[in-house]
Amino acid sequence: MIEAVGNYGEIYDRNFGPSTPIALDRGQNNVVSRGGLHYGMPFR
Repeated sequence: MIEAVGNYGEIYDRNFGPSTPIALDRGQNNVVSRGGLHYGMPFR
C-alpha cells in the first residue's frame, strides 16, 4: 500500500503541501520530532 500511494508525509505534501494551491503548513500534522502529534507505534 505504501508503495502505491506513499507514506503519510508524501500524501500530505501531494495534496496540501507547498506546491499545491492550498499550501497548508503541517503544524500538528507533523511528526513529534518536528513539533507535531504523530509518532510511530513502539515495536516490541
